[in-house]
Amino acid sequence: FESGAVRRALAEEGVSLVSLVPTTLARLLDEVGDASIAAPHLRCALIGGASAPLDLLVEARARGIPAAPTYGATEAASQIATLPPEAPLVETGGVGAPLLPTRVRIVTPQGGDAAPGVAGTIEVHGPTLAPGAVDAAGWLRTGDLGRLDDNGALTVLGRRDDVIVTGGENVSPGEVEGVLARLDGVAEVAVAAVEDRRWGHVVGAWVVPSPGHVPTLETVRRACSGKLAPHKRPRRLYLVDSLPRTALGKIRRGALSPASGPEAPSGGMSVESPT
Repeated sequence: FESGAVRRALAEEGVSLVSLVPTTLARLLDEVGDASIAAPHLRCALIGGASAPLDLLVEARARGIPAAPTYGATEAASQIATLPPEAPLVETGGVGAPLLPTRVRIVTPQGGDAAPGVAGTIEVHGPTLAPGAVDAAGWLRTGDLGRLDDNGALTVLGRRDDVIVTGGENVSPGEVEGVLARLDGVAEVAVAAVEDRRWGHVVGAWVVPSPGHVPTLETVRRACSGKLAPHKRPRRLYLVDSLPRTALGKIRRGALSPASGPEAPSGGMSVESPT
């Protein structure tokens, strides 16, 4: 991704639509410092591929990028739900109502439809789905977690397989990443489970530090106070030069391990309980 080339294209080549992942959106904003992005013809910027932090989306809109958080899947011809750029941003993972004529339902662990506001597995139905990817009734089981509100708007909570269970509590890595990504001294971050003899697993964070910064576990946890419940805050912190990503910029969580980089200093903090 060449942020400078994209910036010039938006300014000079009449680009009206663009698709970005959160990492490339952040790099585009960093390209111009605190200035606005010159994009006179841009009508919509689809932001997908991973959960985009709410404040990143708010900043993008304020600086000239009409960000539209979107949720999709290859099996669904890319898009399933997209929040229009003129619609209010409410929360991280909020992607609006399903696109017509797509239908979305949330399924509980017991197999029934979840009530509004209740989390479960996202399933999708509609003519854009690949025939070989659906069940006998035509539903695609995405493996993603989400919830629908009373108006049918979808909030995506992350992959079911990525959920971290620590001390009996469930933690969505995307939620934690959304907070950590906006902390001072954090250029990039990925979150995954780290095995722990006492708690089964704890929350681990792999951080690419900003130039001149050396985050510690203590400073990161303090910065998360008031933004994340105690059991959702990182209990292991690893400083790395880069994060393992796919060609599309998605984090490869399976490639994250304590051996990926040195564990950051604790900053004098002793963490004994996940709560």
